[in-house]
Amino acid sequence: MNAEIEEQEQTSFHSNVHSSTMGILNDNEDAESSPEPPELHYLDEYDSHLTRTGTEQQNINIDNKRDVSKETQSKLEKMDDSKLEENFKGQYLDHVPHTNSPPSLLPLFPSFSVVCIGHSSLYNHSTGIRGHDRTARFRSGSEYLLPWSVRLSVNTERWVREMQLIGANPTDQCLRNLQNGIAHGRTESSEKVKLFVGFDYECPRGHRFTCGEPAKPLRHRKDYGPLNQDAGPLLDADLPLWVTCPCRKPRIMAQLMRIHVVTPKAPVSVTLQPRIQMPDDDGYFFPGAVEGIELGWAKYYVCRLPYIYVGPNGRKSSYRPNSPLFKGRFLRQCISVRYLPISSS
Repeated sequence: MNAEIEEQEQTSFHSNVHSSTMGILNDNEDAESSPEPPELHYLDEYDSHLTRTGTEQQNINIDNKRDVSKETQSKLEKMDDSKLEENFKGQYLDHVPHTNSPPSLLPLFPSFSVVCIGHSSLYNHSTGIRGHDRTARFRSGSEYLLPWSVRLSVNTERWVREMQLIGANPTDQCLRNLQNGIAHGRTESSEKVKLFVGFDYECPRGHRFTCGEPAKPLRHRKDYGPLNQDAGPLLDADLPLWVTCPCRKPRIMAQLMRIHVVTPKAPVSVTLQPRIQMPDDDGYFFPGAVEGIELGWAKYYVCRLPYIYVGPNGRKSSYRPNSPLFKGRFLRQCISVRYLPISSS
């Protein structure tokens, strides 16, 4: 009985194969006799694509593009960069924020960036910037930030309490001021906080250095001990935007690209307001925030400045080796410090 069933299945299988083969031969004969392609049936678009040759598919794609509606074509045109700029012209700032720019418009792209790279303890004054960034190509002796001591008028008792609240130890002088204030009935005293500030220049070759004086690279040897030069005079002076790089010949210009700020571990608020002014310009470039950029305490911040300055008039200001030296300047007093109480009482 099983042998008969197997014989019938084999007979049926050979019969189906024979029929399929004959069907293929008949289709080939019809294709040779008739040059017209076979008519597509109810298969969906994806399945019908699988039965078409590459040339046929390309022709169909071209026809589909021609059948695109006018509304779709209008949307595609709006996606073009030039069309996008034309459609939204006057609704955003297409240049670096400037004091002569419309105050109600926001910039289309970021020109400045301020990044907190870590805690203030990340910077070690004995090793400088190379202590945490060994890949930076700083000139030897110019990889240090300058200390900046600032005195603030505070309520002594409240200052001591808030220093302990944030985990900072009050200085011996602060404790003496507190004792003297209690003995003589005084509540106010002058307390000192220390920041670290650095103006980082970089040339097209990748050489970097900080400046100790306007237009002069910092040169400090570790043999001389810790760098004690105060950053106050540097912050009170306008700094050139381009200076001569001390690298080997041929001489090339370095541009001010970064501002380093290490804030103190104290209840203070540090405000950063970089301002860059070009020759024959009554205004200046700035990040866009009129009130400045607020920096938190006990943090290490790096402010990246623009490489090319394009103003509202469309004029570009950037140094090129074959162009005259620009006299752009970084305006003074870009950093301010004030006492910011943490507790309400």
